[in-house]
Amino acid sequence: FVTTTPSNSYNATGLSNGAEHTIAIETVDTSGNINTAQVSDTATTLKLPVISNVAGRNIRATSITLEWDASEDTATVQISVNGILLDTVTGPTYVHNGLNESTTYNYTLVPFNQNGLKGEAISISLATSSSSSGGGSSGGSSSKKSSSSSSSGGGGGAGSVEDFANVALKDVATRYLRMNANATYEFTREGNPIQSISFYSLKNSGEITSTIEVLNNRSKLVSMNPEGLLYKYVNIWVGKAGFATPANIEDAQVRFIVSNSWMEEMAISADDISLQRYNGSAWEILPTTLEGNNTGYSIFKAQTPGFSPFAITAGKKFAASIDGTGENSTIEDIALENTKTEKSRIWTYIMAFLLVGILVVGYEYMKRYKS
Repeated sequence: FVTTTPSNSYNATGLSNGAEHTIAIETVDTSGNINTAQVSDTATTLKLPVISNVAGRNIRATSITLEWDASEDTATVQISVNGILLDTVTGPTYVHNGLNESTTYNYTLVPFNQNGLKGEAISISLATSSSSSGGGSSGGSSSKKSSSSSSSGGGGGAGSVEDFANVALKDVATRYLRMNANATYEFTREGNPIQSISFYSLKNSGEITSTIEVLNNRSKLVSMNPEGLLYKYVNIWVGKAGFATPANIEDAQVRFIVSNSWMEEMAISADDISLQRYNGSAWEILPTTLEGNNTGYSIFKAQTPGFSPFAITAGKKFAASIDGTGENSTIEDIALENTKTEKSRIWTYIMAFLLVGILVVGYEYMKRYKS
């Protein structure tokens, strides 16, 4: 027995979702006599999407990585922080960047299925570390192991081909690579525009380290500037020299961010942004797509045939850029100057050849004239 009602309807609440329930009613007359013949019906409550084991991983001074488990019918997860909608994602992880150190953030995650049916909200409070604490920490009650671990340090460091002064910051992540599996390296250090790199591993390679070097100027491995308006120069390395080859990996992708304020200042749109890769002899523009944005930055993804020096650029050609020596130079002027130099040398050779020919002919003519 649950309740009595004078109306011809009743709303049963507090039921389990996705479960079968049978409701029976008995009529009662005005004198209180109960009709013991029950009338019943069975119905199943809707199955709601469910998320669980919400945890914080790779917690740093300026970023927090959220991880969770989701039921198979979960299509999207809506994430709010301190009561403000942050983002809606499809995967089981989310990296929240641009945070203040030693600050607590209250997250609420709400799952939705593909029909927009809303599941139960889950909340968790996580605090960023202090910049002096030296690296990240883990939070939450989940036993899920993070897919990558990160550390970072300034300057060129051991193993870098760059001059120490040219490396603005360095971000490193390690991943255990298994055969026929997707691998993703995540980077969260403030000032690093590369959020992640991913690829399909073709071999069991064990622990492989990926390194991001954000540069002040062009890499010493590059002999020319890329076309377009420069945002950042970065080097991306995976493993030791010779590892990132078609024999070991395929379908490599780079996810990166660009400041919205920079795009506004330069009067460009997200459609103008592209990632360029130096292939050893020239810059090649990679297929780049906009994935999303928030109030601070826009997120892009690019496909790459390999890892090497990169440049994040906008489509507009710029009048001047900073070359490897730190001097201003115009791309068009450099090209023209080189062309003129080659032409002037060719004409010098031609004129010298003609002059020698004239002298030889004149000499022969004088000999015949004297004879």
